[in-house]
Amino acid sequence: MKVLHLISGGDSGGAKTSVIILLKQLSRIVDVKLVALVEAEFSEAAREAGIDVVVMPQKTRLDLTVIRRLSHMVNQESYDLVNCHGARANFIGAFLK
Repeated sequence: MKVLHLISGGDSGGAKTSVIILLKQLSRIVDVKLVALVEAEFSEAAREAGIDVVVMPQKTRLDLTVIRRLSHMVNQESYDLVNCHGARANFIGAFLK
């Protein structure tokens, strides 16, 4: 099973920690990839934890061109599930089909 996790990536503290722990554990049994919408401390910490991270930056918070890029990735790499973490990721994820 292939699971793509989407997060804004500007998170810190408990949210960041719980997502990294979740993905480390899930990677034992499924193929996981994390897509962050910004390059920040979170994406670096995820990489250091051994998680496959892709950053798809948005020019602004309202830049929806990321939807097309994500949709292409989901289809091209045949993901079975997209799991969204946070309000911005949930909004963008709603358009992925």
